Amino acid sequence: MIRFVFFDGDGVLWKPIGGIHPRNVWIKVWKQVYSREEAISRFVVDEDAKMILNYFMKKGKHLVLLSASPYAPKEAQKNLEDLCSHFGIAKFFDEIWATANYPEAKGEKDDQMRGS
Repeated sequence: MIRFVFFDGDGVLWKPIGGIHPRNVWIKVWKQVYSREEAISRFVVDEDAKMILNYFMKKGKHLVLLSASPYAPKEAQKNLEDLCSHFGIAKFFDEIWATANYPEAKGEKDDQMRGS
Protein backbone atom coordinates (compact mmCIF):
# COMPACT_ATOMS: atom_id res chain seq x y z
CA MET A 1 0.00 0.00 0.00
CA ILE A 2 1.35 3.43 -0.96
CA ARG A 3 1.47 5.80 2.01
CA PHE A 4 3.86 8.51 0.81
CA VAL A 5 3.98 10.30 -2.53
CA PHE A 6 6.92 12.55 -3.41
CA PHE A 7 6.86 15.41 -5.90
CA ASP A 8 9.38 17.80 -7.41
CA GLY A 9 8.59 21.46 -8.15
CA ASP A 10 10.07 22.99 -11.33
CA GLY A 11 8.72 21.33 -14.44
CA VAL A 12 6.43 18.98 -12.48
CA LEU A 13 4.11 21.07 -10.29
CA TRP A 14 4.71 24.39 -12.01
CA LYS A 15 6.06 25.20 -15.43
CA PRO A 16 7.28 28.32 -17.19
CA ILE A 17 4.87 30.19 -19.41
CA GLY A 18 5.84 29.69 -23.04
CA GLY A 19 7.58 26.36 -22.53
CA ILE A 20 10.99 27.76 -21.60
CA HIS A 21 13.20 25.49 -19.49
CA PRO A 22 12.73 26.45 -15.80
CA ARG A 23 16.47 26.83 -15.37
CA ASN A 24 16.51 29.65 -17.92
CA VAL A 25 14.05 31.65 -15.83
CA TRP A 26 16.10 31.20 -12.63
CA ILE A 27 19.35 32.10 -14.44
CA LYS A 28 17.82 35.53 -15.14
CA VAL A 29 17.21 35.91 -11.40
CA TRP A 30 20.83 35.06 -10.67
CA LYS A 31 21.98 37.55 -13.33
CA GLN A 32 19.59 40.10 -11.78
CA VAL A 33 17.58 40.49 -15.01
CA TYR A 34 14.43 39.40 -13.11
CA SER A 35 13.52 39.85 -9.49
CA ARG A 36 12.40 36.69 -7.69
CA GLU A 37 8.82 37.97 -7.88
CA GLU A 38 9.11 38.54 -11.66
CA ALA A 39 10.46 35.02 -12.08
CA ILE A 40 7.58 33.52 -10.09
CA SER A 41 5.11 35.42 -12.27
CA ARG A 42 6.60 33.66 -15.32
CA PHE A 43 5.45 30.26 -14.03
CA VAL A 44 2.01 28.69 -13.89
CA VAL A 45 0.81 25.77 -11.85
CA ASP A 46 0.32 22.61 -13.88
CA GLU A 47 -3.44 22.00 -13.59
CA ASP A 48 -3.05 18.26 -14.21
CA ALA A 49 -0.52 18.05 -11.39
CA LYS A 50 -2.89 20.00 -9.13
CA MET A 51 -5.65 17.52 -9.94
CA ILE A 52 -3.31 14.63 -9.04
CA LEU A 53 -2.35 16.34 -5.75
CA ASN A 54 -6.03 16.67 -4.91
CA TYR A 55 -6.65 13.00 -5.77
CA PHE A 56 -3.84 11.76 -3.51
CA MET A 57 -4.83 14.10 -0.69
CA LYS A 58 -8.41 12.79 -0.77
CA LYS A 59 -7.03 9.23 -0.65
CA GLY A 60 -5.23 10.15 2.59
CA LYS A 61 -1.71 9.87 1.18
CA HIS A 62 1.17 11.67 2.87
CA LEU A 63 2.36 14.19 0.23
CA VAL A 64 5.92 15.48 0.30
CA LEU A 65 7.53 18.10 -1.94
CA LEU A 66 11.31 17.80 -2.38
CA SER A 67 13.19 20.23 -4.58
CA ALA A 68 16.90 20.78 -5.08
CA SER A 69 18.21 24.32 -4.95
CA PRO A 70 21.47 26.19 -5.55
CA TYR A 71 20.68 28.49 -2.59
CA ALA A 72 21.62 28.26 1.07
CA PRO A 73 19.21 26.03 3.04
CA LYS A 74 17.10 28.75 4.73
CA GLU A 75 16.73 30.80 1.54
CA ALA A 76 15.96 27.68 -0.50
CA GLN A 77 13.28 26.61 1.99
CA LYS A 78 11.67 30.07 1.96
CA ASN A 79 11.71 30.19 -1.86
CA LEU A 80 10.03 26.80 -2.11
CA GLU A 81 7.37 27.63 0.48
CA ASP A 82 6.71 30.99 -1.24
CA LEU A 83 6.25 29.24 -4.60
CA CYS A 84 3.78 26.76 -3.09
CA SER A 85 1.81 29.58 -1.46
CA HIS A 86 1.82 31.62 -4.68
CA PHE A 87 0.41 28.69 -6.66
CA GLY A 88 -2.11 27.72 -3.98
CA ILE A 89 -0.71 24.22 -3.57
CA ALA A 90 0.86 24.42 -0.10
CA LYS A 91 -2.36 23.02 1.39
CA PHE A 92 -1.80 19.71 -0.38
CA PHE A 93 1.56 18.96 1.24
CA ASP A 94 2.23 17.43 4.61
CA GLU A 95 5.88 18.37 4.22
CA ILE A 96 7.84 20.75 1.99
CA TRP A 97 11.62 20.36 1.85
CA ALA A 98 14.28 22.20 -0.10
CA THR A 99 17.14 19.74 -0.31
CA ALA A 100 20.73 20.50 0.58
CA ASN A 101 22.58 23.24 -1.25
CA TYR A 102 23.25 21.70 -4.67
CA PRO A 103 24.60 24.30 -7.15
CA GLU A 104 24.11 22.09 -10.20
CA ALA A 105 20.40 21.63 -9.40
CA LYS A 106 19.20 24.47 -11.60
CA GLY A 107 22.41 25.07 -13.52
CA GLU A 108 25.69 26.05 -11.92
CA LYS A 109 24.96 29.52 -10.55
CA ASP A 110 28.54 30.81 -10.73
CA ASP A 111 29.14 29.45 -14.25
CA GLN A 112 25.85 30.94 -15.46
CA MET A 113 26.68 34.33 -13.98
CA ARG A 114 30.08 34.26 -15.73
CA GLY A 115 28.28 33.46 -18.98
CA SER A 116 30.02 30.12 -19.54
